[in-house]
Amino acid sequence: MNNPASSCSHPSNIYGRNDHLQPFIPQKDTSLCRLSTVSLITNIWSGGVLENDIQNILVSNQTLYKERSTLIQKAADIVLKLQLPGTLLQEVLHLLEWISLDFFAYLDHLTSNEFFPFKGHVRDIVKNIKWDMHGGIDEVQSFRNMKHSNYLYNYFLSCLYCLEDDVIEMWQRLAPVHRPMFTLKKINSRGFDLYASYIIYYWTCRVKRREFPQESLQDPVGLFTEIKDSTVHLKMLAVSLHCYNIHSFKYFWRKLDQNERVTALALLCDRYEIDGSRTLSNFYDTAKNSVEINLFVLSQVDINCGVNIVRRCLPQMILNFWQWWQVHHLILPMFEYYLNVLDPYTYEQLFHMLRMMKTSEYSPKTEILYRMWLASPPHLKCLINEQERCDLLLKNYVRESKLEDS
Repeated sequence: MNNPASSCSHPSNIYGRNDHLQPFIPQKDTSLCRLSTVSLITNIWSGGVLENDIQNILVSNQTLYKERSTLIQKAADIVLKLQLPGTLLQEVLHLLEWISLDFFAYLDHLTSNEFFPFKGHVRDIVKNIKWDMHGGIDEVQSFRNMKHSNYLYNYFLSCLYCLEDDVIEMWQRLAPVHRPMFTLKKINSRGFDLYASYIIYYWTCRVKRREFPQESLQDPVGLFTEIKDSTVHLKMLAVSLHCYNIHSFKYFWRKLDQNERVTALALLCDRYEIDGSRTLSNFYDTAKNSVEINLFVLSQVDINCGVNIVRRCLPQMILNFWQWWQVHHLILPMFEYYLNVLDPYTYEQLFHMLRMMKTSEYSPKTEILYRMWLASPPHLKCLINEQERCDLLLKNYVRESKLEDS
C-alpha cells in the first residue's frame, strides 16, 4: 500500500470543513423497472405458492435462514418459467435473493421465542406483512396488522419496537397472572438475549411507574464500561447498538441531549471497530439493521461530524455492506458522497480491503469496485497501481460481454 504522503497531488483544503453539505441521506432506485421487479418478488412470497414449504420448516423447529437455499431455488424456478429477457432475469434473481433473506430473517425473528402464536399458521403471518415499495418489510406496520389475542407476545414486540402507546395498551390487556413474570430474570429465560431483555424491562418499569435499576444491570461484554455514570437513555442506546435494534436505537437517540450524542458517536465508533461485522440471532438483526443504524446516525449529524465518523469507520462500514451484498446498492451513494473528504490513506485502506475480497469471476461486487474506482478523482485514482487498474478494466469488459450475450 502506498504511503499516505504520496507524490500524487490533490486539491487544497479538500479535507477542511464542509459546512455547505447536508447530512447524508441515501436515495433508492424508484424506476418503474425496479418497482415492478420488487412487486413480482414480493408477490411470490405473499401469494401462498410456497406456504406449505415454509410452514413445514417452522413446524420442524428449523430456521428459514438455514434452509434459504432450497426455498430461494424454488422461488427462482417460478421466475424462470416467466421466460424474462436475460438482463431483466439477472436483475430479478439478484433482487430475489436479498428480498428473500430479509423475509426469512423476519419470520425467524417472529418465531424465536416461546410466545409465538402463529408457528403452524404461516398464512396469518404472510398475509399481514406490509412490504414497502423497495421490497423491505415494514416491521412496525406488519406487527400492527398482525396483532393477535396473545397479548403477552404483543407486549414483547411493542417493547422491542419502542412503541409507547402499544406498550401501554398491551400491558393493560395482560391478564394479572402474567404481569409478575416481567422481572429481568424471567424475561431473559423466555429466549431473549440478555441485553434485549433490558429493553423489555425498561418499558415494564415505565408502565409500572418504577425506576429502572440501571446500577444493577449485568454487563458481561462491558457495554457500560465507558458510560458507567451516564443516564439510562444513553445506556439503553448502547444496548440497542449491541442488539442491532434500529427501532430502539432511534427512540433512545432522540432522548439524548447534545453532549450525550457526542458520547454516543464515540461509542458507535468504538463498537464498530471492535465488532463491525458481528451479527446476532435473537432479534431481527441482520447486518441490514447495523447498516441502517449507521445511515440513521449519518443523517442526524452535520457533515463535519459525519466526516469524522467516516474517516474512522468507513472501511469497516463498507466491508459490512460488502459482506452482506443485499444492501450493496447503498455502498456507492455513501462512497461518492464522502469521496472528496477521504484522505489518501483511508481511500487506499478501503480500496485494498475490497480488492482482497473480490471474486475471480464477474459478480455485482466486481462492478461496484469498478464504479468506485471510476468515481474517484485523479489524486486518489493514481494511488491504485497499474496492474489493479488493468484487472478492473478486464473484469468490466467481461461483465459487458456477458450482458451483450444474454
